[in-house]
Amino acid sequence: MTSTVDASFEVLPFTRTRRHIREDGDRIFIGVGPGNSHFSAGRIGSLAGWAVIRFAQVDFVYADLHADRMFAAFGYTRERAEKRAAKEIKAVRRRILKGVEESGHPHAEIRVRELSEFQSNPVHQLPHRRVLHFLETDDEFRKGCEKMAWRFGTRTSAASPAG
Repeated sequence: MTSTVDASFEVLPFTRTRRHIREDGDRIFIGVGPGNSHFSAGRIGSLAGWAVIRFAQVDFVYADLHADRMFAAFGYTRERAEKRAAKEIKAVRRRILKGVEESGHPHAEIRVRELSEFQSNPVHQLPHRRVLHFLETDDEFRKGCEKMAWRFGTRTSAASPAG
């Protein structure tokens, strides 16, 4: 079942479990990656407004891990990749905080969290292990991930990694 949130987004649960999560309305995690300009502060504010109406707890989670490796894979030197990653992580956090603030909803209803906060949580470790397993054992999955990362990289990278 697809539902339109507003003119900007569409919700499409891919599995029965995801449909149940959506229907239960207990909690939603909304992931935002560094360098992803699709998630402007305005879009995040709209999404936050939609989410707090439908879920008891809303968590915006931004990737603060391994962004430097991503930029290094796009051709940046190690030093430049680390600087670019730090800059992008700060920028994504600022955009999320601004969007949440502009949504007009109390911060008690919406949390902004780093992905690294979940590293020690066993519930969140299982999906991570599964992804690593499929990256090693499923060529189609791995190629799909690589293609997605490459597409992201071509939109994120400057004309020249040094620039």
